Amino acid sequence: EKSVPALDPTHGRIFVGTSDRGFHALRAGDGSVLWRFATAGGVNAEALYDVTRDVVWFGSDDDGLYCLRAKDGSLVYRYRTGAPVQRRPLLVPRPSGKSVLVFDNSADAVFAIDADTGATLWKHIRTPAQGLEIAGHAGVAYDEGGRVDVEIRLLVLGGGATRGAEVDLGPALLAGVDVVRDDVPRGEGHVDAP
Repeated sequence: EKSVPALDPTHGRIFVGTSDRGFHALRAGDGSVLWRFATAGGVNAEALYDVTRDVVWFGSDDDGLYCLRAKDGSLVYRYRTGAPVQRRPLLVPRPSGKSVLVFDNSADAVFAIDADTGATLWKHIRTPAQGLEIAGHAGVAYDEGGRVDVEIRLLVLGGGATRGAEVDLGPALLAGVDVVRDDVPRGEGHVDAP
């Protein structure tokens, strides 16, 4: 299994996804199953538990970001993204008291939704430059200054030769520009972009 468990130390619960198309709540003391929620795809993403709301969010290979009530596993909402969601979402508190959930999918699209309702606040769907094939991603990051960055590990192939290319999506998200691309000398083709 690839999923990393999320912990609820207050209520003694562990939340974890599995490749058998399920998301589970387990009793921390003995590992017994409290509840299981079925999805249409494997759950390889790390979950995010929020003690204030007593909900848990997780992504699935069925293209959904799910929000469940932690006490009984009932569905609050499912947000469809068009591609597998395999990374842990981020909960970003706002001065208004509302929180924003920010996450990405395996197609490198980034979404911001209302954490309580699942309503779309914004989304950025990156269109790769023509002639490039890009594989892999790492997820989103947030700093207390309110900036959302996308961290991506890319393999860029093009023109019959393997070349690396720097791709910085952080400023692109904020400025509405799709991708900034700078060629670098021949190498392994693996690129880290903060």
